[in-house]
Amino acid sequence: MARGQIAKPEFYVDYFLWLNTIGSLDYNEIIVGSAFAEEGARQPLVASLLRLDPNVASHISFYGYEGIRSGFQLPTGLKIDLGNDHYPEETDDSVRHIDHKNWNIDYVAFLNHNFNSAKCSPRINFKASDDAPEEAGAVHTRAETSNIINFEGIGDDLHPEYDGYSVASIDTNPEEYNIEKLGVTFGPSIGEDTLASDLFLGSLSIGHKYTPPTSPDLKVTMTYDVGYKRKDTVNGRKVAHLNWFRERGWYQFETNRQSFNFEKIDSSGHRFNFRKSGRRTWKVSWSFISDDNMFPSNINTQVHGMYDSTLEDGDGENVYELSRTLMGDNSMVAQLLHKTCFGYLPFLFRCDNTYNLQDAFCLAMLDMKKFQIKQVAHKFWSVNMSIVEVI
Repeated sequence: MARGQIAKPEFYVDYFLWLNTIGSLDYNEIIVGSAFAEEGARQPLVASLLRLDPNVASHISFYGYEGIRSGFQLPTGLKIDLGNDHYPEETDDSVRHIDHKNWNIDYVAFLNHNFNSAKCSPRINFKASDDAPEEAGAVHTRAETSNIINFEGIGDDLHPEYDGYSVASIDTNPEEYNIEKLGVTFGPSIGEDTLASDLFLGSLSIGHKYTPPTSPDLKVTMTYDVGYKRKDTVNGRKVAHLNWFRERGWYQFETNRQSFNFEKIDSSGHRFNFRKSGRRTWKVSWSFISDDNMFPSNINTQVHGMYDSTLEDGDGENVYELSRTLMGDNSMVAQLLHKTCFGYLPFLFRCDNTYNLQDAFCLAMLDMKKFQIKQVAHKFWSVNMSIVEVI
């Protein structure tokens, strides 16, 4: 469904943006390749890529190297200080990294890049911990990825068709591994000895694609707003100031806000860009969402410390034995509201999960001061949302 109409929307929620915001992303655990950037600039570069603010691209230098792959590894565990009182038998280690093998990490997005013209093929890798099951295979496992928008090729040769932005699904099931690190590497596409140019990237987003269990109610309001302000002068004239009329910078590759040429590498003349004015706001509602699709069965972030092996949710299922937590639960509260801090953090939004043209995705935020979730029947709930596009 085109023209920005709501069908069955998708919310691409960035886990590492959320971890960084709540202070639980352990930067001491981030491993950055020596070729990724000059020494002293490596961690600041990774930090800038994880902010989900893609309008200005960062330079990835591959300092002193040619024709190799390099990148960085991110810790997937939530670092918290539980204190020795919680683990008296482990007095030498009160800081725990919670096992998040059920995080459902299933997408990666590269925003504001020049990977096509640089002939770059990015890859995602999982590093399993030492206690991973034998069936997990090698310690380093290359994740299988497939195209959502602006990728072509398969397997190791998945590369963007245009400069601009690209989104791919991560098809390797993280539940099969006790993942300790998630790696992102960059290098020449298959058949290329070196990169064709320096690499630029605005933001890297990795997380979970949340899809509501049903389409929203038919009554949907979409508003276009160009943010202009008008006033009368002392001479009786009207003057106005206009905002939000330029194209989104991350739709097309740019660095330091200087536009580049976005033709395909085969010079066919096709461009992955366009212009449009204004920002969109969608007011939507969902009615009759079941309680298991609305709320998590366990509101805690972990099951450690739940020594009662008979702990059950409302449906009689043992959340302790199933390791069900707020992190891996696929409910709306767990995956969308909680990990966007109830509207504080932006996310990638696609208003129709079958729409794949250039304007399919936008950066958006939940624009409500508070959430009201109303019970409309036994174990069924309704919720209203205002989703506003971020310019």
